[in-house]
Amino acid sequence: MEQIENRDQKMYGAGEIHRFNRDVEDALTRIQEKYSSMPEEKGRDLFATQSYLKKHERFENELVALEAQVSMNLVLSLYLFSACD
Repeated sequence: MEQIENRDQKMYGAGEIHRFNRDVEDALTRIQEKYSSMPEEKGRDLFATQSYLKKHERFENELVALEAQVSMNLVLSLYLFSACD
């Protein structure tokens, strides 16, 4: 019976690690998508510069939203790390 409980605990832990890895990959993918959507060129005129500035501000706002997800992943990683000891 103890072996079954031990196996169940290991399976649960493996599931937690799998979910963590998936969540981290999802967050990184979203950040990379947002970053790649940012234009690298400079505005040729006032209108283009203002447009780039608005895109940059949206990018910063989206990163703030993703910060909460990254912070949760950090806390979870510390928990998982301590559980492995």
